[in-house]
Amino acid sequence: LQLCGIVMITMLLSSCSTTEKKEEEINNTYSDKNGSTEIEKDIPKETNVDTEEESVSINDSLAVRIPDVYEREEENVCFEAEVHCAESAKNGNIEIPAIQLQFLNRDRVADAILKDIVIVDESSSEWMTEDGSISTVFLYSGEQQQSLEIQPYRASYDTDYYRSYLYHAFDLERNAEKYATSGQLSFMTPDEALKDVINLLSDMGVELGSEPDDTYYVLDCQTLSEEEYAIDIDGNVDYAAYKSSWTEEDEAYYFCVWQTYGGIRIHCPNIEFIDKYEDFNAPIQAAISRDELLYLSLGRTFLMEADGKVQEMADLDTIADTVIHKFSMIITDASYRIDHMELVYYPEKTRGDAYEMRCAWILRITEELPDGGSSSFQMAVDAVSAEELY
Repeated sequence: LQLCGIVMITMLLSSCSTTEKKEEEINNTYSDKNGSTEIEKDIPKETNVDTEEESVSINDSLAVRIPDVYEREEENVCFEAEVHCAESAKNGNIEIPAIQLQFLNRDRVADAILKDIVIVDESSSEWMTEDGSISTVFLYSGEQQQSLEIQPYRASYDTDYYRSYLYHAFDLERNAEKYATSGQLSFMTPDEALKDVINLLSDMGVELGSEPDDTYYVLDCQTLSEEEYAIDIDGNVDYAAYKSSWTEEDEAYYFCVWQTYGGIRIHCPNIEFIDKYEDFNAPIQAAISRDELLYLSLGRTFLMEADGKVQEMADLDTIADTVIHKFSMIITDASYRIDHMELVYYPEKTRGDAYEMRCAWILRITEELPDGGSSSFQMAVDAVSAEELY
């Protein structure tokens, strides 16, 4: 009996010692969470590694990710949108470069475009800009009725053939969908033709920066013949103005060109009071044939420089909230479907000729009415602040 008592006492003492150790471990853990430096020495290093990995995982889950497709339906708005976003911005961060409006050197522009043309007339006129300052426009006429107009940061050129015939057969707003946007003509490839346009702009002193992006149309003689349409001053069809015949000699490429930065197009409307992001509003447009430049419209272009500024974009749910809120305020039975979203840069005038760069989502929206009617339009939302731009 004495021996059994001694064994029981020993077991009780051992149990108490084990309980005290467990309480000490619990206290150590609690002290670590409250920042005790002394206890941290007794905690295995693996605990800190796990904590860091957990933190990284949480941060990754919170980061903005831009998907290839965005879907959401709420109230009278449905998103089933293809999302066009450059790889450089798919992580939700976008670089904002410093920009400066690019002004033209009049003599250099005239020399580049009119180098093989005999000039028969040259004149100038003045006009008042939006801010009240005076600007000068210079006009040149060639012996074969070529016309060149140069403004401080704009230039336009066309030939008699373009004005009299090609313009009546191809119009970006009227019938562009009738022409092919792939393939090539017999006299050169689209890449070769675009290179000629880019080289001409370089000769004019226009710097486009990184690789420009473009859409082109193949103006083949058969479609030109089918699409020709001319009217007189009374609005009647003017058959006398039609071309007698169309041949391969009349064919041309028509280019719509945008500057880019980081693979993202710069949406700077050619028509300053129309914001719409479409080919007809591309800042640079040109038509080129086998023999010559037929047409050039040069709008605002920018010199761009990285200055280390990076902004975090809003997630697409926040962008969608702006759209949904807008259309929920409209008293109508219509529904709104968004099928296309594209990320672009959007230069915004701040004062005078100064601009700052913003980035925006351009949304293609279809309004669908209960009677089956529908119409399409655009909406632009700031990609950072989610503010509606237009």
